[in-house]
Amino acid sequence: MNATRTANVLPAEEAGDDDRDAFIRHAQNRVIERIREDVEAARSTIVAVGEIGEGLACHVRQGKYTATLDFGPGMGGNSEGPSPGFHARAAVCGCVAMGVKMLAAREGLAFRKVTVTVETDFDDAALFGLSPSTAAPTETRVAI
Repeated sequence: MNATRTANVLPAEEAGDDDRDAFIRHAQNRVIERIREDVEAARSTIVAVGEIGEGLACHVRQGKYTATLDFGPGMGGNSEGPSPGFHARAAVCGCVAMGVKMLAAREGLAFRKVTVTVETDFDDAALFGLSPSTAAPTETRVAI
């Protein structure tokens, strides 16, 4: 994974987010203290369940949250939701942006905005077994 960093960092009070960032910092510090007390308790298993009935739309459930993944008509789907690749890129965007924001808040810094761009390259022939590659991304680029 290649990463590029560009950011506009300010002390939290200059960014005008001091209350929100203070809340984030306080919450993170409480979690860090609990983990320090029992590092093994920080390990967890999270389960998501996906079901496909008629068509290609996959309905995924994890606790109280749900998501629908589908392909467009060109792949035989009905566009009932974004593709699995969208969700994968969204997950990386969210993890990186939230991680940057969490660290900045703990350090007493703030961002006016954090923008994360994720690009993934694919060999679509692999999805159909027509290539020696896998259906996983051949390369992923992240820009912050």
